[in-house]
Amino acid sequence: MAHEKQKPSDFGDDEFENAVTTAIPGAVARAFDHDLATADNGDVEVIGSDLTALPSIDDVLEPGFLLGHRFEIVELVHSGGMSNVYKAIDRRRNPDGSGQVHVAIKVMRASLASEHDARLALEREAARAQRLSHPNIVNVFDFDEHDGRFFLVMEWLEGESANELLRRTAGERLDQAFAWQIIEGTAAGVQHAHLHNIVHADINPANVFITKTHEIKLLDFGVARNCGDVSDTQEDRLMWATKAYASPEVLSELAPVVEDDIFSLACFAYRLLSGARPFGGASALEAKRDSVEVAPVPGLHENDWQTLRRALDYNRSNRPKSAAVFLRSTQHAGHLGSSEEEPGTQPWKGLLALTAIVAVVAAGFWWFQQQPVSGSAPASTVEVPTSEPEASSAEATTVEVSPLDTLLEAAALAVTEERFVPLDGDDGNNATGYYREALLIEPDNAIALRGLRSISDSYVQQAEAALRASQPANSVLALAVATDVDPGNPALEIIDYLLTSEANQQLENARRAARDGDIDRANQLLLSVEDYQRIDRASLNEVAALIATSADSQALLADIEQIDLRIAAGQLITPTGDSALDRLLAVSAENSDDPRVLAAADRLGERLLGNAAFATEAGAFAEAGDWLAVVESLEILEAEVLDARDALEAATAEFRAAEAREAAEAESRLAETAAVAAAATSAEPTADGAIGVAPGAVESRDTDNGAATRVDPEPADPPPVRRQSLSDLGIERYVAPKFPRSARRSDTAGFVEVGFVVLPDGSTGDIEILNANPRGVFDASAERAVRQWRFAPRDEPVNARVALSFQPD
Repeated sequence: MAHEKQKPSDFGDDEFENAVTTAIPGAVARAFDHDLATADNGDVEVIGSDLTALPSIDDVLEPGFLLGHRFEIVELVHSGGMSNVYKAIDRRRNPDGSGQVHVAIKVMRASLASEHDARLALEREAARAQRLSHPNIVNVFDFDEHDGRFFLVMEWLEGESANELLRRTAGERLDQAFAWQIIEGTAAGVQHAHLHNIVHADINPANVFITKTHEIKLLDFGVARNCGDVSDTQEDRLMWATKAYASPEVLSELAPVVEDDIFSLACFAYRLLSGARPFGGASALEAKRDSVEVAPVPGLHENDWQTLRRALDYNRSNRPKSAAVFLRSTQHAGHLGSSEEEPGTQPWKGLLALTAIVAVVAAGFWWFQQQPVSGSAPASTVEVPTSEPEASSAEATTVEVSPLDTLLEAAALAVTEERFVPLDGDDGNNATGYYREALLIEPDNAIALRGLRSISDSYVQQAEAALRASQPANSVLALAVATDVDPGNPALEIIDYLLTSEANQQLENARRAARDGDIDRANQLLLSVEDYQRIDRASLNEVAALIATSADSQALLADIEQIDLRIAAGQLITPTGDSALDRLLAVSAENSDDPRVLAAADRLGERLLGNAAFATEAGAFAEAGDWLAVVESLEILEAEVLDARDALEAATAEFRAAEAREAAEAESRLAETAAVAAAATSAEPTADGAIGVAPGAVESRDTDNGAATRVDPEPADPPPVRRQSLSDLGIERYVAPKFPRSARRSDTAGFVEVGFVVLPDGSTGDIEILNANPRGVFDASAERAVRQWRFAPRDEPVNARVALSFQPD
């Protein structure tokens, strides 16, 4: 379109800057096959489409062909995948043929004429470009159709694209002053598009044109779309982006937003300033995956490099929020709007005045007018629209001033006195009120409309400073003021989008901090999100619940850590109130089913079982029973506890049997002694006068005085069981004794009589086996059950004696 004598054969990989990503219908993809197949080095990559057989090339329009009965084709200057671009003469503007007026005609390929998506893309390009009248954006005059061929009519440009310029310089970097001139002109066009809520979505060297008079023109809005709008992608699925300049988000098939254009603009700037692409031959998505650090541009001012580096950030939220912010952060911000430059050399003049589109003002209208924003740029000014030149002084005495003129003059005075908007108690003595009254008289009054827009823009400019100063509450209030003054201000949508985007990012940061366990930061971020007033309460509550859950989890982990520390120190059940057991019981009260608590209980139980095993081996059966009773109270490791109980009962039985054998041996020795004594009764009295022991008794000798005492033999049957009522003792927790498995296997029955003390706190003191039959079989089971009994508290200890009967099922 704007190339000098560019032939179709010139089209190659540089035109697409090495790679293209897309998701398009099959028929449209096939229309691109010829262009992709003719790339010089085959480095063009199309993702999401099946490129197979090459279609035939569409017939081109011959020179002299009259398109739309108006445009005479001169020559073909570019052949692309969807269209051909011609240089043509507009006969309507040049009816006699002299002083030829040239235009560029972009004609859709005939093979795509029936494709609704392709035609829709061309229509949208025309509609969007016509909305964007700006010195740094190519002018689109019309959209029409001729015998089924749809075409755009655009201004004819003489010069070359930045792509051709880079091709000529063979990878060498440009002079910095010239490079910044191109960057600033491109940024001006991009910023103007963003002001109208349009994202270009494919900023690359092929879409930036440099005229012979050094004007910079942004081309090709064929894939442009509304900021963040995914409906276009879902509707026509035509989403082309030059891979080497596309952001990671666009390459991940997310709908493009302002920050994605900023990323592409930064890639383009890096190419101009360094002569190379920021990520080499890789895409931004691949570079992000590999954590590639972009190399600094040699000779670039440090402030410029830091700005460029932020714009190349892999994360949208970290990039500058607009092209204006991007440029103002560099050393070249002063180039914009300079009144000293010659006409035509800086077509982007006044960019700052057009691009105050981000951020918000401060809390309260009076604050806006009286207080500077911390860290902000100088306060913006409000343009005072003027009416026609005043009449001469002679005429002034005779001309009557109309009410409309009076209102406009009052508004102008209010602006100079910085009375922009109504304040509390204000009766309308402000510029906004006067302009609105003027519009009631003349609804289309240009001065009043421009005045309201200027006031709205001034608050938008203050809003930018508030956003950069991280004052979201002020931003929200400023947006409300700007909206109230001029609801049709196109900057409002972008500010709202930026606020929403930042709020969503902060909410995600809060969610991430909560998951990472940084509870304080998560709470701070959540509070800041509320200041944006852009997130629904349900989402805020969801993150708040996540923070609370994370905090509870951290507290639980801290408690479990304390339990493990006491287990390691051997503080299993002592000291009372602060042992591992005490802390475990406290944690289990509210988290009994938590796997982490159950695991901690198992760890404590294993240590208790270990102590029980040591006590059993040492013959401390009562102590072993105490350890096992604690494990049983936790209701864990049941199989291990049963095995430990069996081992304890077996050890106890073996010990009892050994005692019985020793007692039997002692009785045998006493019997022998008794027999000797009986034999002595029939003899003569002994010299020492010893008295024999009566038959049927067992003698036991007092070792202190040598006197013999009479010991009755153990009765064959148990004595009558003396029972005490447990209810009389005030029992509060009763645990039935377990029938030992060993006794069950042998079908053995029996009883155990125990004596114990009920202590004042209701627990059982020392337990004594008073009588049992058979001995050693049921003793441990009875002792274990009684040890778990609990009685009502009392003033003094009480002795108790209970007989427990054991009968097999």
